[in-house]
Amino acid sequence: MVKRHAAPLFHRFEVNSVIAGKLELKKRNRDAYNQLSKQMIKENDEHIAQLRNEIRAKQVAQCKCLNADEYVIREAFKDDKESSLEMQR
Repeated sequence: MVKRHAAPLFHRFEVNSVIAGKLELKKRNRDAYNQLSKQMIKENDEHIAQLRNEIRAKQVAQCKCLNADEYVIREAFKDDKESSLEMQR
């Protein structure tokens, strides 16, 4: 019969401290990843808002250009009723 010896107390303490250290490292890594992810999400949201504002400004400018073109054409042909009727078709 083989006698089993219990692990020495200091050995168990070392193993526990190593495991605790690894768990602490994983916790810090997880916290750092979460913080980085939140920062990236915030930056992306700000970038998306900026792009939306730029698109909105470009759409307004485009509408103004189209309205100005229509105004110029109507003014040019306002005295010519026949051409004005043809343009409305």
